[in-house]
Amino acid sequence: IVPENWIVELPDGNVRKLCGDSWPDWAQLGFPGHSGHMTYKAEFELASDLEFSLLKAEGLHYHAIVSIDGKEVGRIAYQPYELFIKGLGKGKHTLELMVYNTSANAMCGTLEIEKERYKGRFAYMANHDRKRLKSGLVQPAVIIPVK
Repeated sequence: IVPENWIVELPDGNVRKLCGDSWPDWAQLGFPGHSGHMTYKAEFELASDLEFSLLKAEGLHYHAIVSIDGKEVGRIAYQPYELFIKGLGKGKHTLELMVYNTSANAMCGTLEIEKERYKGRFAYMANHDRKRLKSGLVQPAVIIPVK
């Protein structure tokens, strides 16, 4: 089950629609120095009740609080970024992932942030790591029925 109509709520209060199989990380969304959370939402519909299901969030960087229809169903903090969900009923549902990153973005998300924070002492030292620094949900999460 692939939830549809994905959106992300940005820290400035704007909402951005997400399409396709590959999404921008927080730096690409214009928030390279943001450490905290952004909320991703989508809709899905079940034709029948699911006693057990597995949420897979392979594109998660780094931690998420997962809610369905406004009720927290669990937290994902480590690879393989999966969460077992019990008792999903037939019908339409709203999936919400409140995604948190690490404080690395606030410390060295951009060269300017790094220079300001460290007063030039370490300027360019984190450049290699900065290129690998990802935050957010960079691909759709999926729900897999478990029998």
